[in-house]
Amino acid sequence: MKRLIPPLESLEAFLAAARERSFRAAADSLALSPSAFSRRVQMLERFLGKPLFDRSGLQPVLTPAGERYRRELETALGTIAAATRRFHQAPEDRLRLMCPQSFAINWLMPRLPAFMAAHPDIDVQLTIGRDVEIVRQGRADAAIMSGPRNFGDLPFIPLMEMEAMVVAAPEMAGGRPPPRSIAELHGHCLLGVDIPGDLWPRFFDRIGAPDPRPRLATSFETLALMYEAAASGFGVTLAIPAVSDKYLRDGRLRPCFDAHAPLGTDYRLVFAGPAAARRKDARLFTQWLVTGIERSRAEFASLLDAGTALRRLDG
Repeated sequence: MKRLIPPLESLEAFLAAARERSFRAAADSLALSPSAFSRRVQMLERFLGKPLFDRSGLQPVLTPAGERYRRELETALGTIAAATRRFHQAPEDRLRLMCPQSFAINWLMPRLPAFMAAHPDIDVQLTIGRDVEIVRQGRADAAIMSGPRNFGDLPFIPLMEMEAMVVAAPEMAGGRPPPRSIAELHGHCLLGVDIPGDLWPRFFDRIGAPDPRPRLATSFETLALMYEAAASGFGVTLAIPAVSDKYLRDGRLRPCFDAHAPLGTDYRLVFAGPAAARRKDARLFTQWLVTGIERSRAEFASLLDAGTALRRLDG
């Protein structure tokens, strides 16, 4: 049967020749003699049955067929190189996980030791970030990310729809009482986050209320900073399940009024590819994560109910 894939060393020589200004420079880049280098290129041309370079000038120039072949080869060999890096950098007992800072601090880190104690053979390597290209390039096996956004053909599992309720410290800066209605938001500082930067407009749109156009709005780099500012009395903000639970639990933040709504965005567990999603460690982590998130959703609802009851008693 005729061989369909040419020798790898001839492909390597061809790509080097396509990159460099001369065969000699390409030979030097591969630590080959000019004659050995030329033999590799000629071997590939014989294998393909047509010339890849026009040698009529002072320096060889790619033919149109050679240029097409170069573009396809670079993509294919890039995939092979990435797979080789993942093979060496990501053994099956290490799950490389990326997630946003606020989710890591407020939800994942307090719970992760329990998962690792239950699965001592799995090493979770955590990276803080939210760039999907890190996953797409195989530098992370999975990532907890907020949506909606375009993940292309990367497989993902929905974890939790973000819903929100207006919350504030029991006593705000200067002894000012928290707002008790949408109308009372006017004049209060509305605390938001840079990404996603449209939480408040989404909230007002979902509850069907006009934007009260506050005199002051402040945006923070992370949800964790936003909640710390709100708990310190600097303004009102939106409580989101999982990342705001500890502030509701210890009473540093309480619901201001009953209105709450889904924001049309969610958290998702995104995988580097189908093979990453099928790995045993990824499946075990996914099962644990989904179960934990579901518990947090139920806790969030009960914390809001308890906070609302306290607010009514105070009022």
